[in-house]
Amino acid sequence: MRRKRRWRALYTLLLLVGGSGALAHFFLAARPVQAGDIRRDPQAFAGRHVTVTGTVLGSASLGGALMSAFGGGAGFFLLDDGSGQIGVTVTGLPPAKGKRVRVRGRVEILASLSLPDSWTKVFGGAGELSAVVVRAEELSVE
Repeated sequence: MRRKRRWRALYTLLLLVGGSGALAHFFLAARPVQAGDIRRDPQAFAGRHVTVTGTVLGSASLGGALMSAFGGGAGFFLLDDGSGQIGVTVTGLPPAKGKRVRVRGRVEILASLSLPDSWTKVFGGAGELSAVVVRAEELSVE
């Protein structure tokens, strides 16, 4: 009898710990990250799944309407959340300019350039320039 109680208590404890961990992951992963934070330190966000929300400043479709009609093509748009701007790549057509969107996706560094110290003194800024985008996995227009 005591043995059953111990196992039941152990199962209950494991269920509570696992459930609370899953809930914490769900709520923390859904919390939006600011585009300005990603732009300031892209290495810290590289490869991570993030959620960003903001307004579409402009967009472009790669592959055109014909490719999109057949399920192909890709799009790109610039998102502004008030803290900064970041590029977002999507499969299919991008949302229209002025739309408010919520994007969940992976941060990718497309290119990175290290500048010599002498250049950073002359031009100011950081010693590394990065082209960073969010590759959208989920996109919702508000």
